[in-house]
Amino acid sequence: MQRLAPLLLIGLAACTPQSAEIVDGTGAFAAFMAANTSTNILNDVVDLEEAEYLWGVDCTSNPNRIDDRLTICQDPLWPPQSEGWLTNDGFYGIGGELTTLRGEAIMTMEGDLQIGFHHELPGGERFWFAFVIDPLFQPTECLEQDGQLERVPEDGNWLENWSNDLEEGENGTLYYLNARSYQFNPNTTDETWTLPDRWLAGYAAGRIGSEPLILRTTRYGKPSAYDAVEAEQADEVSRSEIWYYGFEGGEDPTTNAGYQAMLDNDVRPVATRAMDEFVLATPPEISDMLAYKPRIHTNEWRTPDGRASGLDGWGEMHYNWVRIDPGADITVGGAVSGTFHLMFDAQDSQSRVVVSGDFNVDEIQKDRWATVDVEAQKIAENNANICGN
Repeated sequence: MQRLAPLLLIGLAACTPQSAEIVDGTGAFAAFMAANTSTNILNDVVDLEEAEYLWGVDCTSNPNRIDDRLTICQDPLWPPQSEGWLTNDGFYGIGGELTTLRGEAIMTMEGDLQIGFHHELPGGERFWFAFVIDPLFQPTECLEQDGQLERVPEDGNWLENWSNDLEEGENGTLYYLNARSYQFNPNTTDETWTLPDRWLAGYAAGRIGSEPLILRTTRYGKPSAYDAVEAEQADEVSRSEIWYYGFEGGEDPTTNAGYQAMLDNDVRPVATRAMDEFVLATPPEISDMLAYKPRIHTNEWRTPDGRASGLDGWGEMHYNWVRIDPGADITVGGAVSGTFHLMFDAQDSQSRVVVSGDFNVDEIQKDRWATVDVEAQKIAENNANICGN
C-alpha cells in the first residue's frame, strides 16, 4: 500500500488521456513554506509576488525575516498549542483554488485506486500530489476453526466502522490514509510500533516546487510529541502524551468512564485546537475553501484484549482521508467520485501543505507500467496452500 505507481512518479505522463478531474470550485490548497529551511524560499524557486494569495506567519521568538505577516500570535483567540508547528519557523504562505493541469486515475497492479493531480505554481513550478487507496481493504487473520484453517476478518469490518466517523451531510465510504503510521509503546515510550501492512488502507505523496512531500502520519498521541521526536528535538515521549487506555480483556469501551474521559479531555480537543490554529494562520478566503479539520477515531467498536499492542484502547487523529461516494465502480473502466483531504510534511524542511477537493473519474485507466504479480503467479504454479485455500 505504500507504493505509488511509476506513472505518477514520473509526473503524470502527458501522453496518456486525462482521466480524473477536480470538481469546479471545490479544490484548494495552502502551502506554508518554512523561511529558514524551505529550498523553495532559499533558492527563489517559487515566485511569491505572483501568488494568488500570499501571507506570512511568524510566531518564533525572533521573527526577523518575515515583515508583512499575520498577527495571530498576539490574537486574543490564539488557542493553546495543539501541535506547535507555528513556533518551529517563520512561514511564507501561498494558496488558493486548485487549477489542475492534469489528472490521472489508474488501477495499480495490486488492485489499488490511485489518483493524482498537477497544479501550476507562480513562476512556472508545479505542485503535484497523488493518493492511493485499497478499495477492498479489510484486514484478515488466519485462524483454526473446527480443525480447519480459515482466513477471517480481523476485528470486524474496518471500513464500515471508519465510515461511522462521517458527519451529517456526508455519505459513502471513508478511507483513512494510514501508511507509515506508528505508535509509541506506552510501557517503554522510547520504543515505537509500526502498523503492519495488512492494516494500511492508503497512502499519499507529492512535491511542491523543489520540495518532496510525504503524508503526515496518523497520531496516536499528542501531535506536539510526535513533532518533537520526528524533528529530533526529543528522544522519547511521556506516558501522559500517549492516547492509550489500559483495559482488562473483554471490557466495553463505550461505558468505561476512564476511557471516555481520555477521549473527551485529551483526544477530541486537540483536533478542535488544530483547526483553530489553522484558521488563524490562514487567510479566511482559503481556510473557508479548505474547511480544515482532522478527524478523530475512537476504536470503541474493538473488543479490548488487555494488551497495549493493537488498536483497541487507542485514540487516533487523522489528517489524511478519502471519502468515496456511494455507487462507485472501482475497477478498470469504472467510474468513481468522492472527496480527498490531505496534509503533507516536506521531507527535508519544516514546510507543510494542506490540499482538499471533490474529485470525479468517468473511467479508471489500467496501469500500463505494471509488472507481473510474481507472488500470485508462483503460488498458482506451486499449488501452494495459503491458510487452507
